[in-house]
Amino acid sequence: MATEKPVEKVSGEEDAEAKQKNRIAKNIAMASGFMMMAQTMCVPTRAPMILAIKKGDAAATARTMGLMSMCAALVELVLNPVLGKLSDEYGRRPFMMLAPAVNAFLHL
Repeated sequence: MATEKPVEKVSGEEDAEAKQKNRIAKNIAMASGFMMMAQTMCVPTRAPMILAIKKGDAAATARTMGLMSMCAALVELVLNPVLGKLSDEYGRRPFMMLAPAVNAFLHL
């Protein structure tokens, strides 16, 4: 005769918390997907635009694109530790709310 294991019942509060965490994870995943989609639409337009500005000079365009990437990396190198410390002090939520707006502004 097999013995049955008792089934653990999940309280309503734990179930509601799990649903809320699941909803938050879905929202973050959707926001990340929209951000990636926006960047993949904007980035391919930069090279032809800079090529037109540089009057067809491919080497100058490559240099300019490299400088743009370098500047973005330097800004991240400087700001990430500062914003990380502020995030530790004030919490993640204000920075999570501000990040998409700043990113959209910087990618105009």
